[in-house]
Amino acid sequence: ELLGEKQALLEPFRFSRYAEGRPRGADAIELVATQVVAQLQRLLPLKQYSVGTQACASMIGSGSQPVQRLPSFAAVIRPLGSARGRRLAHLERVLRALSQPVLGRVHDDALWLDCRMVEQADTLLAMLAQLPAHAFVDPAKKI
Repeated sequence: ELLGEKQALLEPFRFSRYAEGRPRGADAIELVATQVVAQLQRLLPLKQYSVGTQACASMIGSGSQPVQRLPSFAAVIRPLGSARGRRLAHLERVLRALSQPVLGRVHDDALWLDCRMVEQADTLLAMLAQLPAHAFVDPAKKI
């Protein structure tokens, strides 16, 4: 009886998304990353950015187990040219300013968007589609 009471108390803290099919397989994650890359290729000025899918490893528990990693895939956005650092910072600001901020990891002069925890690819793709084309143009570049 005591165990049942404890389980009832802990129920609101249960991570239901993990119980409902998590962790996803690598193929499903790669599919999401591929969809995100395709959307970004339509949006980004490809003379200023290179976009692709890359295998990566996700931290477990937002870094609570830094040695443990799960295989994943990311959409990788790499600024090109002499203003790479400025373009990377601008891209981060644009994505963080969305109604649902999109957060990535800067690694090797690129922005990595790990797709392991993207639960609704359609939602992310729709948010990216709403960005105006000029949102990704380097603000310091003279037009």
